[in-house]
Amino acid sequence: MSVIPDRTFAEVLKHTVKRILSYWTQITVTLGLLATGLGFITLYLYTRTIGRIDLFMPSIDVKSALLVWVVLVLLLMLSYLFILGATTWMFGWSVSLFSNMKDNQPKIVFYLVFPTVVGFSAFIGATFFLSTLNTWMIFVALLLIVFVACFLMYALTPFKRIIRKSTLVQARLERARLKRLAAHQQIKQKKLQKNKPARPKKACLQKWLTYWQAFKDKTTPTWLQLKEKWQRLQSWVRARKAFWLVTLVSIFIFVTVIFAAFPILLTIRSYMEKETPDTVPYVAGLSWLTLIFTLLPVVVFYCFKGDIYRRTFNGLIAMILAFCAFTMLSPGSLSQITYIAAQGLSVRQQTAERYALPEEIKLQDLSATLWKTRQVAAQKIEVEAFQLYSFGDVLLLCPKDMLSLELKELKNYSKFCISTLNSKVVRKPPLPVFARKLQKDWACRVPSWQIQAGRWLAWEALVPGVYRSASGEKKG
Repeated sequence: MSVIPDRTFAEVLKHTVKRILSYWTQITVTLGLLATGLGFITLYLYTRTIGRIDLFMPSIDVKSALLVWVVLVLLLMLSYLFILGATTWMFGWSVSLFSNMKDNQPKIVFYLVFPTVVGFSAFIGATFFLSTLNTWMIFVALLLIVFVACFLMYALTPFKRIIRKSTLVQARLERARLKRLAAHQQIKQKKLQKNKPARPKKACLQKWLTYWQAFKDKTTPTWLQLKEKWQRLQSWVRARKAFWLVTLVSIFIFVTVIFAAFPILLTIRSYMEKETPDTVPYVAGLSWLTLIFTLLPVVVFYCFKGDIYRRTFNGLIAMILAFCAFTMLSPGSLSQITYIAAQGLSVRQQTAERYALPEEIKLQDLSATLWKTRQVAAQKIEVEAFQLYSFGDVLLLCPKDMLSLELKELKNYSKFCISTLNSKVVRKPPLPVFARKLQKDWACRVPSWQIQAGRWLAWEALVPGVYRSASGEKKG
């Protein structure tokens, strides 16, 4: 692909380490500023997502907690990048089928983009606009669409010449490999015959060799017929190598289209706005753009010149830029990442606990049914709540009923939460809950002997206003 000679891994590693050591101060300062900025941005996004931006400024003073927060956010971003890269890797494998034609790989990339985009469009259309169809029907339809697109491209475009040239080059390489293998085996046999002393054959061995020769003479015609049929089959397959190569390319493109389900799911989850009739077309267009951006690293890798290390570096940069484009197209993705990070660091808890609130909050300030309030001291009350935000000394408590809310709904209800400080709140362990014993049906009734005795003695008349039914239950 390039006239520049390929560098070895040792040379690349030595050159990279030398450059890092030369600019170590600048690199550390830049990374520190980027990490601090990322921490501030993601923390602001989380407070904005839950509708409490007023908690952002008091939280940024805790530098140690901010460092741990940035590390976890970066790990989650890498996981998102890995999920988005599923289609990237499969599309790269599709182009690598033509590794024997390095000079034509830039053209091949642009040719293969066509059926891939057609498959993406069909997948998005079936997902968002034809969701009533059966899953297997969608699967078969996508398979047919991808295969038809690939074979039409083979029949109607100059891609046919590339396919034929690839098969010829591969056949030439295969013949050269077989020649080298045969030459190597001949040399090996000569060495063995030269070093192996001749031994007289034993009588029993000579007898078995005679039987084996007779068996070979009898079965030789059959073996020759089988060999002739096998050679015919091989020639038939070789004559249709172009067909099999297009079929293999179609299979790889189809798997790439199926892997598009992961970026589409991420795009759907990252939509944080209110659902309207225009939501489905908007999210569908957003998903389509996201899938197009996932193909960008492969295009950059195969179209830019240089050795394998330089092109890999360019591809990684393109992947990071594609992820940045995804976050700009879908701002809710970063909110989703920060929300998962908050759950992982217990900034946002999943269960309700008991909290003794500071004396500034009075019993009449809260709704008893919403907060399950209880007076525990002369000036203190206890509530049942969960922690929606806790960073440093800043604490946001919300009622237990808000645990079931989705992320996009929190900003509408977080105004009912209590903003306080961790140093002023006492966390209490949950009270044990014991299951009640189920009472049997007869346990609530009067024994039968008492009913009969009551009828004989008529003691119900001694208690005014009380009588028993026929089943023995007391009634007033």
